[in-house]
Amino acid sequence: MQRHLVKNGFLVELQPDGKRKQRHCFLFTDLIVCTKYKGSAGNLEIKWYLPLAQVSVSTDDSASKLNISALTNVASLRSQAAAVRTQMERSAAGSDRQRKKLASLEAKLLLDSPNLPLKISYKPKGTCSKSSQSFTFLLSSEFERTLWVEAAETLKRNIERLPVVYLQPEEVENHIRACRTAVEPLVGLVKSLAVQAIGGELQVVVHSLRGLTKHCDVYVVFELDSYGHYFHKARTKMAIKSLEPRWEEDFHIDLEGARGMRILLYEEDAKQNAILRGKAEIEVCVSLPYSLSVAEAIPAEDLSLCLSFRYVSHDVTLRRPALRGNSLTIFGVPIEEVSHREKRTIPHIISCCVREVERRGLEELGIYRVSGLATDIAKLRKTFDTRGVDWDTVLKDVDVNSISGLLKLYLRQLPEALFTDRLYPHFLQDIAITSDVGARNLAILFSSLPQLNQTVIVYLLDHLICVNCKEVKNKMSLHNLATVFGPTLLRPAPTETPDSLDQLAMGTIDVMAQAGILHYFLLRRARRLPIQYPPV
Repeated sequence: MQRHLVKNGFLVELQPDGKRKQRHCFLFTDLIVCTKYKGSAGNLEIKWYLPLAQVSVSTDDSASKLNISALTNVASLRSQAAAVRTQMERSAAGSDRQRKKLASLEAKLLLDSPNLPLKISYKPKGTCSKSSQSFTFLLSSEFERTLWVEAAETLKRNIERLPVVYLQPEEVENHIRACRTAVEPLVGLVKSLAVQAIGGELQVVVHSLRGLTKHCDVYVVFELDSYGHYFHKARTKMAIKSLEPRWEEDFHIDLEGARGMRILLYEEDAKQNAILRGKAEIEVCVSLPYSLSVAEAIPAEDLSLCLSFRYVSHDVTLRRPALRGNSLTIFGVPIEEVSHREKRTIPHIISCCVREVERRGLEELGIYRVSGLATDIAKLRKTFDTRGVDWDTVLKDVDVNSISGLLKLYLRQLPEALFTDRLYPHFLQDIAITSDVGARNLAILFSSLPQLNQTVIVYLLDHLICVNCKEVKNKMSLHNLATVFGPTLLRPAPTETPDSLDQLAMGTIDVMAQAGILHYFLLRRARRLPIQYPPV
């Protein structure tokens, strides 16, 4: 069989001690080679090479977890790079000092940004486990990661009946030397300044998908071409067992000098493997219309993904007030103020936490009852309050119990509970009425809540019901969930009366009643019975 190059690309190797190293890997028809960059000229030196027949390539998401401080560092680097780039664009030609600084920041970003793990495992047949090896690489693009896995699996199927060929180092070096022209340089911001790229923000709304022929689990991923490489930017919620998925999710994506965007449609199979169903690309340029509604056709399949775009220029984003300081935090701030500021009916922290818990926490034993690490929750709170990093990215890389703890903390620190101080005594009174009159009164009370509060409560009820659907695995019954969230969503207004044993007893009764009220609404919502009056 004639050997030829199938795929090659820049990867970041995550070493056992946590250090990151730049690597360039080559995938041949029966061979995989890892090289390192040597010298400023971009020369390559072979680190190792393995016969593909004895190698497995997988996406082991447990292999790498970026901590919050590392993600904050990446956000800081991006901010610094954007500032230097803006300075260079405003002058006819950037100074040598600016170019060197940008090149340094760019090199750090290329090394520190990737966080999607790709695991390469080597296990020779008929040898002891001591001969086995594994290597973990990190990529910034989910699409590129999928291509590596699919290419390796396809090639392995093609050679599974052929004898394994072991090469000498000189032979491998000759192959790499022959393929050197196929290696693309690490082009980034500095070398791409001559190419038109824009800053600002792209607001994307994912509406729906049409054309599926079977019910399946699907989601959409957005990647931006910046710093000369594609970076994962946003991902929708998983549409479960859906024939015509509707998301209606909106994302605000910083363009950071981007030139192109990938729109990727994935299906998750029964083994939780991500299968790429289609890809579309759009050009991000200064001529992008201010408002645009498109239907992107997915090649090779009769699928149509409906999206809306709205471009906000860099000048407009610069005029926005800085989202820092105590005046613009979100914890301890009335929910209507946060919603108005974010122009969302569901505050972003709630939707982010819910999305991440539903993505990977539904089968977590005791989800919402098991506490997360206090240090992680404190760091997450600071992250959301200062808005210093990509929120979705941060949540993907911490323990799911810390995320559930963050959501409870946010709701608990609202100045007024969602069921409101004014109506709280009435809910307590009417939950004790067991007749139809009590049910009608509770529905009337719920409809008397502010519209924003109703929307958020219904959103949370649906989420908790979703958690309860996995009760066999997570052991969270509706009663357990009501016990956890009841005192958070329903609580009396604070009083200045000193504590006493009587108040402690009343507080205990209140907790039982709070859980009972929330359980009532959870049960009706789960049974698809109306909780508002008149029924909606």
